[in-house]
Amino acid sequence: MKFVNQTRRKFIFDVTNIPDFELDGIRCKDGRIEFPRVHKDNSGRKTFEAIDDCSEWFEDFEAKREALHSKSFLGLSAKAAEVTDAEWEAVKKQMVDPAQFQKSDVRVYHPFLANNFIDRDGERFPVKTLWAFAKTIVGKSLLPKGHDWGPPGNGRFYAADVKKVSVEETLALVGDGSDKLRSQLAEIEKRDGGVYWLVPSFFVLASDQEFVRKMDAGIIKDMSIGFRGFSEPVKDENGNVLWVEWVGQGGFEPEAVEASFVFLGSQLGARNAKSAKDPDEITKEDAIKPFENEHACRVNSPDQYERFARKNCEQKHEGKCIDVIYGIKDGKTEIQALRYPKSVWDVDDARKHCADRGGSFETASGKSADSAPEPEPANSPKQGGSMKIEVKSLAVEKELELTEDAVKAFFAEINEQIEEIQESAEEAVKALDEKTNSMADLEARAKLGDEYKSELIKEAIKYGVLAGLFQTDKTEAKTKLFGKLEVEDIKALRDEYFSAYTEKHPPASKSPDNHEPKSDDKGKKKDKPTGPTKAYMSEV
Repeated sequence: MKFVNQTRRKFIFDVTNIPDFELDGIRCKDGRIEFPRVHKDNSGRKTFEAIDDCSEWFEDFEAKREALHSKSFLGLSAKAAEVTDAEWEAVKKQMVDPAQFQKSDVRVYHPFLANNFIDRDGERFPVKTLWAFAKTIVGKSLLPKGHDWGPPGNGRFYAADVKKVSVEETLALVGDGSDKLRSQLAEIEKRDGGVYWLVPSFFVLASDQEFVRKMDAGIIKDMSIGFRGFSEPVKDENGNVLWVEWVGQGGFEPEAVEASFVFLGSQLGARNAKSAKDPDEITKEDAIKPFENEHACRVNSPDQYERFARKNCEQKHEGKCIDVIYGIKDGKTEIQALRYPKSVWDVDDARKHCADRGGSFETASGKSADSAPEPEPANSPKQGGSMKIEVKSLAVEKELELTEDAVKAFFAEINEQIEEIQESAEEAVKALDEKTNSMADLEARAKLGDEYKSELIKEAIKYGVLAGLFQTDKTEAKTKLFGKLEVEDIKALRDEYFSAYTEKHPPASKSPDNHEPKSDDKGKKKDKPTGPTKAYMSEV
């Protein structure tokens, strides 16, 4: 961080490789970071008295931002899942040379890696943090030993989701039906709107038999996630710490760095499995609602069935997988609905196929039925009043909906920038005035100096002629010559010529202009000045 400038309100630094953020009134944008100074306009904000205070804060902030943390989870079971065509396409994106492999060469797993309830360490991940992990874990390594960054990993994550699981399902997952955990889950459900799990997907090579068999046997199952984030205590109304949450700060979101297998986990319930339910059986709700990654075709009404089951890639059309949902009643099974993965089916083809099967078509919902809600953007409209701004141009016509608070914040920032511009302008005008005054003074001094020099030359010429040192026809040449001399040299010549004149015309005889040598303030005659040498006089 390099200091650039300071104003009455802030210290300004340049930084590199730091994304934009705003934290405690400290703002970083486009590689420039601003720290509020101690000023009346910065009341209620964190302020800094000196440049060193800013540097100290930044060093501490960087250390926290870059620190790698880990959280381990107690696994319950491990089971490989079927590799669908859509998953195979996602896996291939993580490979360097996918042409060398076939779908049967890999095994995929969907671990229940992290959750939003409190672990044995008194810490938890809010839903927003789980979503941040889901976005950043894709492409990261699965390590065989707890956070050992030496040897290469055994697998790689290719997808991730955040899923909502009921309290009862969670209790079944963790194998703990105690009233204490049930009460805790109820509190978390109230705060976050449910119990949520981070469910990433990773693949390993099927040829790595020893590793695969250990996972399938449940010998390897407890997992740990390596991540970056900021810890923040949650307190009750009396100021008592209830637990600690791992969150983001400013513009920095938590980041999942890797996951690995460990000896024992601190969180309850993390497991390496396909899902919390039976692999084929699904709920009626899942059968009815379309998911975000697939289009739906309802062949028969779900109301006529007692149970439902799902088979992925059960059918194919022109080489593209079709997932089938079966309706079950009185021991009889028939197709209730078809699902078309968006990764291989476009809307028009899926709609046509559904029509050919006599079904009613619905496009992908854009949201999974069991996914956690995406966290709202910071500027999304909230209840409590909003306003609409219409933006039009030749190329764009768009309506933006902003909250009243967002608009106030926007104009507050604009006003602050205007004040800073005015402040800078005032300082610039003041500096210009000072410079202008200084230049005027110098010019006045220079003018007076030129006039004084001209008078000295005239006096020197006059006394030189009167003393008979040169003729009047030489005065023009002498004037040009004297103009090239310094003032002190001209004064010396003037005094020397005057002395020569007074020797030729003693004071008893009156000088033509009644000139007398100048006196000091006390009326005493000044000492006779030392004039130039004879050689110098003869030269000039």
